[in-house]
Amino acid sequence: MVKTDLINKISKIKDSDIKDVNEDNSNIFWGRKSKEIFYNSKDPSEWVFFENFKMNLYNQKNSVKGSDNKNYDLIDIISLFIRCIKVYTLKKIKEIAVNIENDQTKWAVTIPTIWDNKAKEIMEKVFEKAFDEEVPKILEPEGAAMSILSHSKEFISMKKGETMLVVDCGGGTTDIVAFTIKDDNIFEEIVDSGGSADAGTQIDELFWDLITKKLVENTEFEKSIPKINKENLLENFWKKFPLQKLLMNDIWTKDIKHLSSLRMKNDIVFRFEEVYIEWLCNNNYSNIYEKRKSGFGTLAVRINYSEIRETVYLPVINKIWSTVEQKILECQNKNIKINYFFGAGGLTSLYELKTLLEENIKKISPDSIIRFDNDSGNINIPSGGAIMAGAMYMLVNERYLRRVSKKTYLIEFAHNLTNEFSLVDKIRYDYSRLGVTVSVQEIEEKMKIQEKYIHKYMIDEEEHVNYLSPICLKNLPSQKFETQASPLSEKQSAMNFSIYSSYHNDVYYAGNNIYKNDKVFFEGNGEFSYPQGTVEVVNLEIDFNAIENSRFFLIAKKDDQVVVKIPITYLEKIGR
Repeated sequence: MVKTDLINKISKIKDSDIKDVNEDNSNIFWGRKSKEIFYNSKDPSEWVFFENFKMNLYNQKNSVKGSDNKNYDLIDIISLFIRCIKVYTLKKIKEIAVNIENDQTKWAVTIPTIWDNKAKEIMEKVFEKAFDEEVPKILEPEGAAMSILSHSKEFISMKKGETMLVVDCGGGTTDIVAFTIKDDNIFEEIVDSGGSADAGTQIDELFWDLITKKLVENTEFEKSIPKINKENLLENFWKKFPLQKLLMNDIWTKDIKHLSSLRMKNDIVFRFEEVYIEWLCNNNYSNIYEKRKSGFGTLAVRINYSEIRETVYLPVINKIWSTVEQKILECQNKNIKINYFFGAGGLTSLYELKTLLEENIKKISPDSIIRFDNDSGNINIPSGGAIMAGAMYMLVNERYLRRVSKKTYLIEFAHNLTNEFSLVDKIRYDYSRLGVTVSVQEIEEKMKIQEKYIHKYMIDEEEHVNYLSPICLKNLPSQKFETQASPLSEKQSAMNFSIYSSYHNDVYYAGNNIYKNDKVFFEGNGEFSYPQGTVEVVNLEIDFNAIENSRFFLIAKKDDQVVVKIPITYLEKIGR
């Protein structure tokens, strides 16, 4: 929630514009306090309230609607929220510790695995805007994995080659990642990370659907057309009395949601405030009150546990299990044995979810050791705390993470047609030889061919054209590789290319080696030959199959045969 005068300059906000977050004189509030202040405000127009905007990234939206019904740029809003966290955190640290400057603080962002590249790119822009620097990105289940690898007695004893499946079940997403221990300082993904949007908020929605069903049961509205739903009976009420939404959700989450079948022996009675009774009667729903009221004139619905379990919990829990099962079977199909299973995130404190996961995992992976973040190896972490704890361990300790690449990055190098053809035409020609038809616009957008990428030079009075085409490794915030190559021509008998890091200022390319601090850290022959006079389309392919000593190969292929195999480093260090 942001003061109106501050939101008007949203794109230019600086740290100094943010006043004492969540304190009485603040111009920005977040969390529960933002709801309490906004709902109780005498003049709500002084504020712009935003809710549940993070999932807009997953839903491919570029904007977020505020309480003033205006659309705001999603990057501006999320970066403002992150900036608030930064300002708030530094203030609290300075209150309890020695004075710490901003440049002495290291930050990281945890993100769901199911976010696509576009959502991750947006988060990169958000953090660049909030911190004016590149920030390491850690997948949420990676944080959970690092947490237990760092301070759980049971998991610290994991041996090289053993594997662990981490499932992070939160409010908006369920994320899964599988690791193996490579050596004392490295853990590595063994299959692609994955997940789904099945999570806690879906359970919340199903609960209010059930409440609506119980309200209209045996009333004139039970079989009405159109059907009475929670929008009619609850959401319209909450729009008029937003504080009631907060109070009713508190009853659900605190008093009902995390009760287990062991504790829920009696029926659940959900009672409504008098303000809701008045709203029902004033909106032609008095028949509901007459059917549901008690002898004391109050309104309540009675639900037994089996109804909640069958209609609220199990539909979501079964979807979560289906996602987990698919990942376990994917590992088993690759002859990968899961030694440990670790559940993290707030939803794993739900008894029904923990029980179902434990029972089903034992059926298909009976030897797996199963733990959750509030009971793993005598760790006392609140539900969901393992993710943040692990992210901090990654920053404080010298730890290494090797991720599975989501795809192979492929670059087509243009055949050198006569000069009457443009570079884009040449690339289109090469694609057509591969049986692919692409438009000029698609090439310009996809290949990002601009004047600054093009270099022309003469060999034996013949013009040759190079174009530099970045290979974007979005999963590698600390290593960004680019490649350079010459298009083929009948007079050429070799192709030259280089790979270099654009992240480190002290890295430069010379010949076939790359030097850092005057020491070679990349070696390899950047040239391969082919019969003179042939005209072929050569694919330069980055293949991220791990090999020993934490190195990977850059592979150049011709006619599906490996022509050059050059090792490159693909290892991300997160730490000081």
